[in-house]
Amino acid sequence: MGRRAILLLAILGLGVTASVAEARRAPKPKLRTVVITSEPDGATVYVDDTETGPRGETPLTLSLTAGEHVLILERAGYQTRFEALTVEWPKRRADQKKPQEVAFTLEPAVATLVVAEPEGAQVLVDAVEVGVAPLSVEVEAGAHAVQVVVAGREPYQEFVDFPGGEIMTITAILGPPLPAVDDGEEPPMVAPPRSAGAARALPLVASIGYQYGTRVVEYRASRTPATLLPLEQDGAAMLLGRLELGVGRLARVRALAPLALAVGVGVGVPQDVDSPGLGALTTTWQRLAADLWYRPTLVAPVQLVLGAGVVRERFAFDGSDEARAVVPDATYASLRGELGLRARLGPVVATATGEVRAVLAGGSLADRFAAADARAWGGRLGVEVALPAALVLGVEVGLVRTRWTFMADAAGTYDADGARDDVRGVAARVGRAF
Repeated sequence: MGRRAILLLAILGLGVTASVAEARRAPKPKLRTVVITSEPDGATVYVDDTETGPRGETPLTLSLTAGEHVLILERAGYQTRFEALTVEWPKRRADQKKPQEVAFTLEPAVATLVVAEPEGAQVLVDAVEVGVAPLSVEVEAGAHAVQVVVAGREPYQEFVDFPGGEIMTITAILGPPLPAVDDGEEPPMVAPPRSAGAARALPLVASIGYQYGTRVVEYRASRTPATLLPLEQDGAAMLLGRLELGVGRLARVRALAPLALAVGVGVGVPQDVDSPGLGALTTTWQRLAADLWYRPTLVAPVQLVLGAGVVRERFAFDGSDEARAVVPDATYASLRGELGLRARLGPVVATATGEVRAVLAGGSLADRFAAADARAWGGRLGVEVALPAALVLGVEVGLVRTRWTFMADAAGTYDADGARDDVRGVAARVGRAF
């Protein structure tokens, strides 16, 4: 029994020794001091998740392992912030002892709506009555549907993005008088009342318009002028239609509220083209586009405009085969990105943007050459005015320039180094917000 006990103790001792040695060999966690501050102070700080409980309030000093973390800051009256934090581990030992500092600015969770007139008008936010003008009332930051209602008049309606901490003043332009109703009848309701927790209305703007355009095509270093005729076209007309949906409001996330989806179509009116020696020749423009727009507020009343989408434009010619073989018949399929600014002053909204396009195909114009490569860019300037009865009137001017680089085919029927295709347009639209 004595020998067995000694043997058992020896085995246990070896196991403990091995465990201690293994623990000594395991790398120690790299802990660094992190100082977290916020404006204003007093924000509750969580690290990685809220289930483990708060770590304290700002200003706060913590020891965190080197690597990736998520900080969550909460404070009453302010929007919750979720921030990715990389705790760095410097190579120098002296730097490892220095605290890493991070600072955050909290955004107010509310904004202020001001409606000064018409005096006595009923004011609704997301179809919930908030008071009677003149009034100043706090609303949740984000996009809201605002209505100003006066008995017997077409109401004023607008979708407004309220930045946290900002004051938004609404200038209400009422519509024409509503039709009279028989005695005993209830007047039609502008918007059915609903609780503050009900889903908000989805903003929709539908518009139609007319565009007057010009197109100029010039070839660079053309060695076959008989088969590559330049073009100077003026007065091309298109009928326009457009729908824009505020899809970001469906997510009920403030950051997505400025997101919208727009679909547009253009149907051209056939136009005669001056073509000596080629017989009767007409041209027609067509356009189909789909874009996602994101318009966050930078500083009220200025918004950043970010856009991305696809566009297909057709510049078609109708005439004899001989004529169509030499004119710049093109079908552009492109991906585009747009960047600009948008500013609101009362009922007037001004927009200025620039765009770049990746041209994926050029149709017949590109097919004439062994190889063809194109890039395009342009810009737009526009003004919109909110009218009574939720109508919107807009005017816009734009330019898109496409630059081509060609490599001639072996037969040599078409031979040029490149081309420039400029399309300019002036468009007028009228639409209605629903």
